[in-house]
Amino acid sequence: MPESAPSWHFSVEYRRRGIVPGASRGGIRGGLAAARWGWQRFDEVSGSSAVIDRLEMDSVYVLRVRGCNKAGYGEYSEEVYLHTPPAPGGNNTENNKAAPG
Repeated sequence: MPESAPSWHFSVEYRRRGIVPGASRGGIRGGLAAARWGWQRFDEVSGSSAVIDRLEMDSVYVLRVRGCNKAGYGEYSEEVYLHTPPAPGGNNTENNKAAPG
């Protein structure tokens, strides 16, 4: 098997799990739903890490990566699943009680 050239940069893609692009979500259909919940991409990521911000709390995201070099884009990596933590305090009723006044 010929040796492949090293990657110049990477493309990192992510989406929220369980959301189908184009499906109805909260009354939104088609392109807007796909734009909001489909694969989001960071192109030309250099190095070995990328920061993805503005993720929703207590949600599962799917991530995948592929490299690019003089031959073009390679295959996607295996998908990785990430579960974001719940909001601090959560929905615990003890934390939602008003303080005595």
